[in-house]
Amino acid sequence: MGREFGYLGLRLIQYVLLFIGTLVVARALGPTGRAHYALPLALSGAAWVVTHLTIEGSAGRLLGRREATLEDLLATLSTCTLVLAAVAVVATLIVGYVGSSAFLGGAPFSTVAVASLSIPGLLAIQVAGYVLLMLGRLRLNAAIAVVSAVAQLVLVLVLAVIGHLTPFLAVLATTLGFTLGGGLMFIAVARELGPRVLVPRLDRKRLAMLLRVSAGIHPLTVAIQLGSRLELLIVAVLASTRSTGLYSLALTISAMPIYAALTLAQAGVQPITERSTADAIDYACEFTRQSALMSIGIAFSGCAIAYPVVVVIYGHAWTGAVVPLMILILGTVAWSIENPLRVLLLRIAQPLQMAAIAVGGVLINAGLTVVLMQPFGIIGAALASLLAYWVLALAMLTLASRAAGELPLARSLRRPSREDWVVGQAFHFAGRLRSLVLN
Repeated sequence: MGREFGYLGLRLIQYVLLFIGTLVVARALGPTGRAHYALPLALSGAAWVVTHLTIEGSAGRLLGRREATLEDLLATLSTCTLVLAAVAVVATLIVGYVGSSAFLGGAPFSTVAVASLSIPGLLAIQVAGYVLLMLGRLRLNAAIAVVSAVAQLVLVLVLAVIGHLTPFLAVLATTLGFTLGGGLMFIAVARELGPRVLVPRLDRKRLAMLLRVSAGIHPLTVAIQLGSRLELLIVAVLASTRSTGLYSLALTISAMPIYAALTLAQAGVQPITERSTADAIDYACEFTRQSALMSIGIAFSGCAIAYPVVVVIYGHAWTGAVVPLMILILGTVAWSIENPLRVLLLRIAQPLQMAAIAVGGVLINAGLTVVLMQPFGIIGAALASLLAYWVLALAMLTLASRAAGELPLARSLRRPSREDWVVGQAFHFAGRLRSLVLN
């Protein structure tokens, strides 16, 4: 597991850089200004989620089931990236123009337009980054992500120092970061496999294969990735712009450990795809166990430091985000269970079963958000998310047990010990820390 957790360590550097960026933006813009920054990005992110068709997941399933080779699919993946990016940008512009006052808190259309331009970079990161993972180039993938985060942070810091950081320019910095990351990912794939394989070309047979698989798994991706974005848009309708800004900060900070869980799951893409079915199941179970153990520590640590982090670092104006943040952080453990299992299920389960579970989770989240916000405000929205996360994780675990037939749950649920990579590393770190203190 060391290689996978090494990849996670490099990606954690990226998350720290992004965290600093959110800090600078929040302190410069305040709750209302942050809402005008977060909502256009939520809209463009939602458009990306709906339109990207999970083409990288479709390719992964075809490769895992030995129905195609990577070289067969790359030209078609490039074509899909260009076409889907254009569709998503246009959709964002239309919806943003029509519904700005209704669910974007009155954010200017120019900000929405810049946010829409983040979509091509997002798609490039999604597709090319997944190809790097399937090639086993984990550290290269993570290094590019760090470079992208550094560029975004530098832009935000410069704008903040000279006193010109606005919601528009903050969104522009995010867009440029995504564009740089996506471009570097494609260059990296071209260096690994040769530029010719990435030249866009319409292969109707390969396209039909990708779309056939996508029809089954894309509803799953939409449901999972759309959840927090849809939730923020619902909060924007039911709460004040200030409360929406507070909740957007809670979502952003809580997403960092959740992204860590997702990143760790991505590190398992290659072995789960390439190994025999039995070995892939065994690997995924142990991987899920280690991921969950790590996330439990992260969740409790995150709750413990939530108040000082928000109040001391962001300022007293953001105190209202503390309790929602603590609740959302507890969902990290659920995501650490669901994410690795989803990679496995894409290979061994029926996509429509996975999609039904994920859609159910989104509907539960949306419904509970509406119901619980009436008496509890944004705390109710956080509780709705927490419940929906755990329903999704437990449902995916049940499906994995049935699809695998002999899922080694007894071993995965054993009591933590030093034999576990995460626990062993924790003891090693504690020992070194003790030695430093005593000496």
